[in-house]
Amino acid sequence: MKYETFSKKLGRRLSTIRQDRQMTQAQLARESGLSLKYVSMIESGTNPSIRTIMKVCDALGTDIAEVMDREGIGTLPGRKPTKLSEVQIDLPVDDPQMKKLLTFVRKLDTDDRRRALRLLKTTFGSK
Repeated sequence: MKYETFSKKLGRRLSTIRQDRQMTQAQLARESGLSLKYVSMIESGTNPSIRTIMKVCDALGTDIAEVMDREGIGTLPGRKPTKLSEVQIDLPVDDPQMKKLLTFVRKLDTDDRRRALRLLKTTFGSK
């Protein structure tokens, strides 16, 4: 059974939200501060950074937690991965602590989300 990758699901979901808001890719690029080509690549399944996803979500008037929760992004239907190569995302969205963190972050305004992300990166490092 072939699983759809995290970045493909995310790209499809972001594209759907953009279209629902009757935005063009050019408008989304302008609002998010990204290039038109990069917006197109994200919607096609390129793996963007968390910062980029947050920029796109802000421009679309949504948040990353809502996008991921609604699509079930980051989960494998019916089973857990048995090999490291089967892991599609490095956020353990099934973990109760991660759910609490996402719920908390979801309630923050945009500026506080940015500060929280900066604090997490400073505390735990960033790749």
